[in-house]
Amino acid sequence: MDFPLPKAGSAYQPRLRRECYGELIQIDGSDHYWFEDRGSACTLLVFIDDATSTLMQLREVFCFRDERLVGAQLAFSYERKRIILAENEMTRGLPGKYVDTYAFPDGRLEVRWKGASIPYSVFDKDQRVTHAAITENKHLSAVLEFIKKEQGQRPPKKRRAGKQRTQHEPTGRKSPGPPSKMDAYSARKRVERETRAASQGSDI
Repeated sequence: MDFPLPKAGSAYQPRLRRECYGELIQIDGSDHYWFEDRGSACTLLVFIDDATSTLMQLREVFCFRDERLVGAQLAFSYERKRIILAENEMTRGLPGKYVDTYAFPDGRLEVRWKGASIPYSVFDKDQRVTHAAITENKHLSAVLEFIKKEQGQRPPKKRRAGKQRTQHEPTGRKSPGPPSKMDAYSARKRVERETRAASQGSDI
């Protein structure tokens, strides 16, 4: 597109903005050492929509563009995330081919194939399922409710005290407790008497 240059000494005439977006695009350039000492001076061109003053294209310029190979499951890895492309007529033929990724400064990621944007979903490998997210799931809540109902119908289990292997059953009898010194003395004397009597009877 050719833009006529004003003649020397002529003045610009005021005019109204164009009514529709994209009806007139103004282009301006700035010659500068944009790459500092890493390169020579160059001209940065800016495209501005006359109707809305929107900067055209400068969004795709200031972004990180890369390529990713699409796998058989319409997915590829990107910064520890699994990008899963939506299945449609365009994406069914993409396995084994490279798509373009556009990472913008505001954190958005766009996937394109031959300039056309592709919808996708993200599977984060570092993401963890929280307890609140589980309990909010209606299907899981129904399962938990069924399990709770089944547990309520079962008889309660008998709990064992400590780590004993057999369960204690009371007999109603008191334990005699450890023998006293007098009981031990009496038992010893009784054994001695029985032994003496037995020896005397054998001598007769």
